[in-house]
Amino acid sequence: MASTLYLSESEKQIGLKHMMRDEMFNGISYNLLGGTFVYLIAVYLNAGSFVLGYISSVLYIAGAVLPVIPRIFNKKNIVKVQSHAWLLRGLVSFFYVGLIFLRDDLAIVFLLVIYTLFSIFRVIGIALNDFTVKSLSNSNNIGRIVGNINIAYQSSAIVVCCLAAVYLGVVSLPGILSIVILQVIGAIFNIFSATEISKIPCRRTISYRKGRGLFIVLKESMKNEIRRRRLILRWISSALVVGFSMVVPFLKIYVGFNDSSILFYTAACAVSSLIAGIVNKQLTDRLGSKPICLISSIVFLLFLIAWCVAPISLGFAFFFILGVLSNFFLLIAYFSVFRLISAVIPDKDAISFNSMNNFIIAILALFTGLINGFLANLDITVVFINSNFFNNYSIMFFAIGILNLGFIFYAARLKELGAYSSSQTARILFSRHGLQALSKIERLNKTFEPYKRHLLLFSLGTNTNTLATSQLRVILASPFSVDKKEIVRSLAIRPRKTLLPDLIKLAENDDESTQIEAIIALGSYKNNELAITSLTKLLDSRWSSVRSVASKSLSMVTKDETVLERIIELSYKAAHIDEEVDYLIAKKHLDKEGLFYENFFTSVSQKRGVTYRQTRYAVIASFLKLGSPVLSSLYSKINLGDFKNAITEFVTDAQDYDVVFENFEDIIHSFIILDKEKLREYSLMMLEGCEDIKDKKLKHLKIGLLKVKDFDLEQLDLQDLLALFYFSYSIAKQ
Repeated sequence: MASTLYLSESEKQIGLKHMMRDEMFNGISYNLLGGTFVYLIAVYLNAGSFVLGYISSVLYIAGAVLPVIPRIFNKKNIVKVQSHAWLLRGLVSFFYVGLIFLRDDLAIVFLLVIYTLFSIFRVIGIALNDFTVKSLSNSNNIGRIVGNINIAYQSSAIVVCCLAAVYLGVVSLPGILSIVILQVIGAIFNIFSATEISKIPCRRTISYRKGRGLFIVLKESMKNEIRRRRLILRWISSALVVGFSMVVPFLKIYVGFNDSSILFYTAACAVSSLIAGIVNKQLTDRLGSKPICLISSIVFLLFLIAWCVAPISLGFAFFFILGVLSNFFLLIAYFSVFRLISAVIPDKDAISFNSMNNFIIAILALFTGLINGFLANLDITVVFINSNFFNNYSIMFFAIGILNLGFIFYAARLKELGAYSSSQTARILFSRHGLQALSKIERLNKTFEPYKRHLLLFSLGTNTNTLATSQLRVILASPFSVDKKEIVRSLAIRPRKTLLPDLIKLAENDDESTQIEAIIALGSYKNNELAITSLTKLLDSRWSSVRSVASKSLSMVTKDETVLERIIELSYKAAHIDEEVDYLIAKKHLDKEGLFYENFFTSVSQKRGVTYRQTRYAVIASFLKLGSPVLSSLYSKINLGDFKNAITEFVTDAQDYDVVFENFEDIIHSFIILDKEKLREYSLMMLEGCEDIKDKKLKHLKIGLLKVKDFDLEQLDLQDLLALFYFSYSIAKQ
């Protein structure tokens, strides 16, 4: 089969395997080469707030080079360019060794040059990586894949940050030598990361179309409402990440974190990022990105208020925990936006689109970094000297809060097809049933053992949360699903009005594989007009089994006896014993007088088989609750070949009635030789001795049994005569 530009499923799996390895190595390399370690070196070199602000934003400022990338690398393979950019990122990092030999302002300038080059090559790789992720995923699993990528990255980041913290706490080398050694190790792992990227399958090339420059793509994107709002959210979320990264120098300079503490804080943030990725993976594909963005950003705003008013005197533990929690909710929003952007990347202009996106982020990052550096110098504590509130960065945190309000405003206006509302999402996330539904759905996707799936489906079927209802509706809408029948059965045990229209649709579809189960489930919706109307309609179905089950279910949901005549008429056409049982149950519920018992020997007149008649008699006995012995148990023993003992035990127990007691031996002998005349005679003796029967149903049953007088005995066999004797004795005993 000829290959297209799009990857096959097997190629996607190969690509995802190498991408996960790349992210694992990248989690090690980036956390040793950028971010925290660059801040530590800058603080060691006594860099000012503007330098720190530049460092916080340079990762995004480097995106300014992206507009020329499509032209420079036109028609070059996307993955090859990405892997080469990643390789150069690592090679540049080896120059950090030069910092050992430089001092003062020259060292700061050299640091900024190296880190800027590092950021340029990184942002080129990131811009191409967005498209690579899209090429390896689809609309149904992109949230899960983004989550898995984050898990792979953050898992290795946690390990390396913890090891680095221990290393810096134990090893004591002059100056920044200990940090530079770690950066060299990071550069080596960066080469491993680039190697894994180069192995990802890709047949697409970077395309540069004349007249499709950055501003043209930007203009078109701004005209597209869906794309415009998602881009603005991405830009604001990136600015929030840039702004909040200033927490690291704040903790180092003012709160008093040492190098090891900073790295442990970074590791804790990596853990929170890992959990955020897992939460994002679990939620966004099911609930949508919009509600997750909105809820997480509102919570983040509350934490920003705490950052604004918290004095430094609250100490290490408070700011450590506050920082980790803030980072968690910020990244949930950030990852959710990434999913939104990935869904609207155009196939033809993917690189131009990403270049434009990152270019705008670069401009915003530059302004955010510089403004944060400026605001960090505005120490509000100078004004409120004796106040128990505020800290040195309060104004900066306040500005980030204003920016976050803008994010909330745009997130609220976002349109996302299929997404839950924020109120629905809150009811899912902040309720026990909602969280249980999430857990059950996730486990269901990973469970293949039939019994465990049965338990999960039953639990899901009895969960009343909106998410569970939506998942059940998806399963019910499937033309074929191994889980569908279990779900319908669970609705019979615990009916849900929200799923009644779905159930009716299944019940009224003669080509539906779960039609019978759906009709049975409708029998649980008592006094519901929609269910009654549907079941009444099904009495005229072309299938006899559907008519019988509909009769039974209808008898359970209505007290209207006007349908009884129709059900009795249908019962004469029962084709199979299960249909007969359904009709008997329906008549039991609707015929309060018990008139249908007068047709006791109908199955004999219809010349039904042995099992048919045994079943019918046993069902009638179960309706009347005649006590011991149970008729079905007698038939069971007879069917197992224990006829003589079964009859002997039954007749022995029946000696509490005088007719049986006086003729004990003869009755047993009559059963053994099947003396039909005598067995009928003894039965009639018991019936005719019952004059004062108070139970109306037993009265009608007696009338039905007395009809045996008019039967040709050749029509009767052991099954009928045992039933005749059993019911005659039971009535007489009453």
